[in-house]
Amino acid sequence: MSNLQALIIWGSLSIVTVAICMRLTGMNLKEKISMASMGSGVSAGALCGFTVSVSWGLGISAGILCSLAVLLGYEG
Repeated sequence: MSNLQALIIWGSLSIVTVAICMRLTGMNLKEKISMASMGSGVSAGALCGFTVSVSWGLGISAGILCSLAVLLGYEG
């Protein structure tokens, strides 16, 4: 899989994740952002690990987005 295809798939999965998170009504904005960044980070990490010759950018993006989601966390 080429770099462009992986980036298109990652972008598509991120948009779907954001759309799903925004439709949830029981959470505040901080929790929605945390869920969206976690979903995007997981998809970036999966595409970085399962594709050949994908740039390090997806792996770095996965780390940044997942750490952002953990730092935001959930308010109980």
